[in-house]
Amino acid sequence: MKRAFLILIIIYTVTCIITQGTTASELSREEALTLIKGSLMQTKDSDFIKTYTRQGLFYSIGSDKETIARYSILEQQGYVKINPPPDSKEKGQSLTTCGIQFTEKASPYISQPEKNSEHKAFVTLAKVDSLDVIGLRRLNEKEFKAEVALGYRLTPFGEILLGHGVILQRKEDAYFEAQDNGWRIKFKINF
Repeated sequence: MKRAFLILIIIYTVTCIITQGTTASELSREEALTLIKGSLMQTKDSDFIKTYTRQGLFYSIGSDKETIARYSILEQQGYVKINPPPDSKEKGQSLTTCGIQFTEKASPYISQPEKNSEHKAFVTLAKVDSLDVIGLRRLNEKEFKAEVALGYRLTPFGEILLGHGVILQRKEDAYFEAQDNGWRIKFKINF
């Protein structure tokens, strides 16, 4: 009888050790938020970016009146130079397309060109301003899903090109996986 009882205790202990190793601890909201912030700081993929393609010395913006009017405001504020000026006409012909050059004042909003993109400019229209985990649920023993709310602050380019008073918010999902050294984001976050 003692031997059977001892065998049961050993089996119970071994079972507890095995199941404890495979069941991950809870992921806290604060830990999820910290991991997401760290991932966003590394990638900077979460900002709203507008890409401009260079044609000659200028970045093309088109020729419709509304677009030119918006860039004229940016020109008045000192962020760009429009070429040719919107009211000019070449030898009596109507203007087909306008181009812009970015000024020194625009440089804080222009991202560093990526490899093989010397003919492009990446201009930030909005940056992540607030981040919150609004929902967190376990998918299985080693995975969690977080619902994330992102709030954005418009740059001067965003205020003019997107519109004043635009509030940019969106919800995204982030997935977490338990690993030997703690919780990690399962996929690269690309908000």
